[in-house]
Amino acid sequence: MLDLALVLLLARWAMGWLLGARSPSLARLGGVRSVLPSEMRSALRFSVIIPARNEAESLPNLLGTVAPQTLPPFEVIVVDDASTDNTALIARDAGATALSFGNPPPGWLGKPWACWQGAQHSNGDVLVFLDADTVMTPAFLELLAARLDEAPGIVSVAPFHETRRVYEQASGLFHLVSFMGIGLSNVRLRTRVTGAFGPCIAIRRGDYERIRGHSAVQSDVLEDIAIARNAVRAGIEVRNYVAGDHFRYRMYPNGMRQLVEGWSKNIAAGARSTPWLRTVAIAAWVSGLIESAWVFASGLIGMAFGGPVLAQSAVLMYALFTAQLLVLLRRVGSFNVAAVCYPIAALAFLAIFSNSIVMLMRGKVKWKDRVIDLSRPGTHQP
Repeated sequence: MLDLALVLLLARWAMGWLLGARSPSLARLGGVRSVLPSEMRSALRFSVIIPARNEAESLPNLLGTVAPQTLPPFEVIVVDDASTDNTALIARDAGATALSFGNPPPGWLGKPWACWQGAQHSNGDVLVFLDADTVMTPAFLELLAARLDEAPGIVSVAPFHETRRVYEQASGLFHLVSFMGIGLSNVRLRTRVTGAFGPCIAIRRGDYERIRGHSAVQSDVLEDIAIARNAVRAGIEVRNYVAGDHFRYRMYPNGMRQLVEGWSKNIAAGARSTPWLRTVAIAAWVSGLIESAWVFASGLIGMAFGGPVLAQSAVLMYALFTAQLLVLLRRVGSFNVAAVCYPIAALAFLAIFSNSIVMLMRGKVKWKDRVIDLSRPGTHQP
């Protein structure tokens, strides 16, 4: 007879499949290059808007992928968010329109202010907001246009996360939980979407003006979640996709401190916008992951000091969670190490999530050399 603890662990493992098994792809066929009739491509006017703070290192990579687009953008606008490097100069040298407005006014956070200014100074029919640390394949904007043409609403794309150093593997579980939290990967096709992905949000100008765009989310730390929330309230559909090979980024290349600051800013605040039943389901899956990691790791340590052989159930659950993570994480990014060594990844998740909660309780988070006062939304110290 199966042990009750094992049955409960298996149930929580199964919850991971219910929460994470479905990942709608931006491109139905990996090799797609031309998906729109030529007359439609010439009629579309895409305004690509890139908010950028101290992005001199990453910005050339993104701007270098603009010219080869099979659907050339109508304009590319880089909004310099009070950078202390030569972000604006690099944008101009690459042929983009560079706008600089200094620090945001009271009541605004940096990214919403930059996005709003870019939108106000743009002339296209479709606004595409891209993070400066992303890169595109030549088919990306055309694939984005095809998805916009399928149905009215917002299209948002999660980039494939490239990792190069071991510490970057710690992002894997955070991405997966984010996918689950906003409803992107849930098995139920009609799961309520509660967020979007800030690295790429495409919206028709009329819809943007209808929800007052970034002016309505000027003090939100997670402006992408807030934009999606306002759209849903206005009856505008939000559709999220995974990018596959067509859209990539390396999220936190500058060390563990940057990674901790970034996820501490995002993860607990994002949890507050997740429906409570979905939050409970995610917590059940994460707790199962952590429990199986603890049982397996403690069993190995015990064996090393002459204890009993590791229980078959512990080996089974470690193998099942590892296999599950190998499948689910491959859609998110290059996180094979995080899957195989998931006890370490789970420990990092717990530590950073706890830090995030502490920061929220204190009312302050730090990001890109700014301290954001959550008790007074929109205030920051440059």
